[in-house]
Amino acid sequence: MTLPIKIERKATELATGRFRSKIVLLLAIAAFCLLNANPSYSQIPQSEREALIALYYATNGDNWTNKTGWNGIAGTECDWYGVTCSGGDLTELSLSSNNLVGTIPSGLGDLTTLTTLQLGSNSLSGSIPTELGNLTALEYLSFYNNSLTGTIPAQLGNLTNLTYFSLTSNQLSGSIPSELGNLTSVTYFALAINELTGSIPAELGNLTSVGYLTLSTNQLSGSIPTALGDLSSLLYLFLYSNALTGSIPSELGNLTSLIMLRLHGNKLSGVIPTQLSNLTALTELRLDNNQLAGPLPQWLSDMAISTLNVTDAFTSSPSVAISGGNRTIADTDGIAGESVSFTGTATDSDGTIATTQWLVDGSEVATGLTATISLPNGSTVVTFKATDNDGDSSTATVTITITNIVPDVYISGGSRAIADTDGIAGESVSFTGTATDSDGTITTTQWLVGGSVVATGLTPTIALSNGATVITFKATDNDGVSSTTTATITVATPTYTVTDEWPSPYNGVTPDSSLGLAFNNIGIYDTAGSTIYTCLRVYTDGLPGSVDGIGEFDIGFTVVSIDEGTIQITKFREFNVIGALNENVELPDCSGKFETTTGVFTDTIETKSYLNFLGNLLTTLRIFETTFDLVDADNLILKLSGYQELTAN
Repeated sequence: MTLPIKIERKATELATGRFRSKIVLLLAIAAFCLLNANPSYSQIPQSEREALIALYYATNGDNWTNKTGWNGIAGTECDWYGVTCSGGDLTELSLSSNNLVGTIPSGLGDLTTLTTLQLGSNSLSGSIPTELGNLTALEYLSFYNNSLTGTIPAQLGNLTNLTYFSLTSNQLSGSIPSELGNLTSVTYFALAINELTGSIPAELGNLTSVGYLTLSTNQLSGSIPTALGDLSSLLYLFLYSNALTGSIPSELGNLTSLIMLRLHGNKLSGVIPTQLSNLTALTELRLDNNQLAGPLPQWLSDMAISTLNVTDAFTSSPSVAISGGNRTIADTDGIAGESVSFTGTATDSDGTIATTQWLVDGSEVATGLTATISLPNGSTVVTFKATDNDGDSSTATVTITITNIVPDVYISGGSRAIADTDGIAGESVSFTGTATDSDGTITTTQWLVGGSVVATGLTPTIALSNGATVITFKATDNDGVSSTTTATITVATPTYTVTDEWPSPYNGVTPDSSLGLAFNNIGIYDTAGSTIYTCLRVYTDGLPGSVDGIGEFDIGFTVVSIDEGTIQITKFREFNVIGALNENVELPDCSGKFETTTGVFTDTIETKSYLNFLGNLLTTLRIFETTFDLVDADNLILKLSGYQELTAN
């Protein structure tokens, strides 16, 4: 073998050995890589893969800052940039600050296992898909710093597992859905820097876990809901740069953990509630640029809040007055109404007076500092209103009373006595009234007894009871002004003819006033005789009734048996037919009451008994509340079933 051949063979052997060694090394490296490669994932559902791909194309994925792995073969989705899986479920989609340009596809609503969705700091536009309300497992949602438009879907209120929720720095419009009050697990809630309008929903008071709440830099209006005072976990509350009005709710004083409260840049008014002194953890309070009523309370200064800004927080309303005050203006021309001159003053310590107005019943009747206003007869409230260059207003009022030429009224015959003509209580009395008005016309005439109208017109006939009655004649003119005059008419009581059977015009006597009874007339029993004289009122089922059309009777009871306590009705007549008056010039009452359904008679009876003491006859009066039961209806016999003696109070 020649040397060249040996050399070639040797070279071949060496080359073969090196090749085999290289193969072995490559196989070893491949095995090592396989053993140490990332674990593989099972393929996510096709609908979720399609949702991810839809997001890619809807947001110009080819120009994303990082698009590693995207649109790879099925089964690789969990390795795509920003996608995280756990146990085979797609749980996170985090593509913040990744140059996403375009709209959010509705298909993201199919990613129902997501717990995190972060698309903040991109260039997303268009509306938020309502389908995102399907992501009920979501705990973290952020679309911060995009260009999203349209309204906030109410369906986001379904995401009750959210702890972080931010739509800040977009161009969202419309109102805040009340359904967001369902996000009771949220600790961070941010809708700032949008174009939201309407009022703050009271339902946000349900977010009892929230520690950070901002709705600032929008166009929200209306008042701050008192329900926000229920957010006991709140540390930061930012409502600044809106158009909120009304007063600061005192309920915010319940937020004792609050560190920062920013309400500046609104139109809040009223005084600062003293309840804010409870916010001892505050390090920052901004109330600047509002319309609060000043000055700054001393207690707020004493809280030593490290950052307290009240620049332009308070407004100073104009100071106004009306010269002359309330006054009465006499009629000068015999014609209804007068022209009245007014002078007002208005100053503003922090600006200038822009407008002055004079108002009656809310309507402007003049402008300027001086005015002459035509007012009707009677009282009129005149309001002077001044508005300053800040739009703040103050008012002052005066009451001007224009005296009217009141109607002249007269009752012909005046006060007089009327004799009894028919032997029956009361008389019908005719009246004639006159009424004139020199500055107008008479519109109504009325006749009154005890304040109640009993007749109208100029010539009525009025039924009057016995005794003295005050009759009032009232005339009202076309200006609504009235005059009255009175006459006392005394109707004489008919003459009563005494008989043995009925010795008095009515039964009963006036009780001692010290007893305090409700009746001014009660029954009487003189033990020297055998008859109880009293009055009986008929009742049926507890309601006033009658017998043959008569409701009250004079009754004569004859004592049947003192031992058995029985009495019998032996005579009766209609009570006080002639309308006789008692010694106090009052119509007597009827104290007895008989209930027809039970046969029970109750009455207050004065008994007069006699005692012979050493030849002197002594009279004793005692008064009893008595109860009798009807025991013999055919013979009208009643039996005493109870009594109680009455004594002076």
